[in-house]
Amino acid sequence: MFMVNRLQTGRTHLFMPNINIVMKVDIGGNPSIEAVQRAIEVAVNANEILNCKINLLDNGDAIYERVEKPVYSVEVSTESWMDVTKKYESRIFHLSIGELVRFFILTGENSLQLLIIAHHLVGDGLSIVYLIEDIMLALEGAKLTFKPLHLITTKDFPIESHLNPLMRFGINYYNKKWRKVGKVFLYPDYEEMFQKYWREKKTTIFCEQLSQEELERISRNAHKFGVSINSLITTAFARAYGKRADIGMAVSIRDKGYHGMGNYASGVSILYAYNEDKSFMLNAQAVHRLIYKKLVDDKRKYFVLHFTDTLEATLLDSACMVAYGGYKNKVAEYFTRMMGYDGHPKDISITNLTKLDIKQTYGIYNIKNISFAAPLIPNASRVIGIASLGGCVSFTMHVLEDENLNYEKEYFWTAIQELKNLVSPL
Repeated sequence: MFMVNRLQTGRTHLFMPNINIVMKVDIGGNPSIEAVQRAIEVAVNANEILNCKINLLDNGDAIYERVEKPVYSVEVSTESWMDVTKKYESRIFHLSIGELVRFFILTGENSLQLLIIAHHLVGDGLSIVYLIEDIMLALEGAKLTFKPLHLITTKDFPIESHLNPLMRFGINYYNKKWRKVGKVFLYPDYEEMFQKYWREKKTTIFCEQLSQEELERISRNAHKFGVSINSLITTAFARAYGKRADIGMAVSIRDKGYHGMGNYASGVSILYAYNEDKSFMLNAQAVHRLIYKKLVDDKRKYFVLHFTDTLEATLLDSACMVAYGGYKNKVAEYFTRMMGYDGHPKDISITNLTKLDIKQTYGIYNIKNISFAAPLIPNASRVIGIASLGGCVSFTMHVLEDENLNYEKEYFWTAIQELKNLVSPL
């Protein structure tokens, strides 16, 4: 008897054409390719979500269903992780049969590298970190604990975070309108939209790393002025932007210590224009206050998940079909605009995994030099991915490869230079 679970809070990811999470680590200790392949197999079998397909029913429900054998690929390549990522960004994941993740063992650098490209429906960025942890534990020879599938629902959230009756009434009003004039989209609709999207688009990822010494000095400055490192980073990217910015941030709602796979993230946003008449630290303190005003308010912290969970699932699907598939429907078009898919995305989107709570050494093997790239979702102009491992911190920025690419490159390096300037006394 197979387990069945309905996709709810993560439904927005189902029809997004650009939703892959990318993570690369260097593996030291000279493991054989065969040993890494075996470790991947052990880790996949230990995570139930990687042993599921996503069945899209005729009524529009999407459910995770256990498959007899996991569907994934392991490819050995001498190409760089960025080249592989670009090559595979336009290759669709076949969710209906359970293809949710791809592994690449890269041998072109001085050390062996492991690259994972995963559909967001297997989990958030931290989920991929914990998958790497499982692979390393298996490589070490440890016995893994089986992690059953667990999908969060709004019932898991604090009571204080629930939508107020007026908001629910408004959403239900549009749900009723959608049920009268909308439609159920199935995988053939998604595949057609996906192919259309990638015929017209390419993306680029910029990447940079700060050393342990640089990060420690930034941390000391953050502590001195009573702000988080994340607030300093956000301020640097806001200053480099040079004008009022709508800044979105992913927020982890994962239980402390839980290393299972799944989507445990919400999001908040702030509006901020860097004030050149004030010091960097005064700006950082202002940014910090704005962020934490949202984070301590459960209604704001969980709002996006409650909102999307209350909407008809197929209405959520329709936003990408309108934006990229040419679908015409007034109700769907209204929500496409509301969700920022109509050409008015967030100016800056930041996903900061912070300091990763996994060890670096596994017997004779170790990991270092992590790079994490978050997906370029439809309501984001540029997405910054941040992760810290072993004292070093990695930055990426994921953008469209279009006529603005030179500007995006200059913007990224200007922001990185702002951070490096923090290494000096302020």
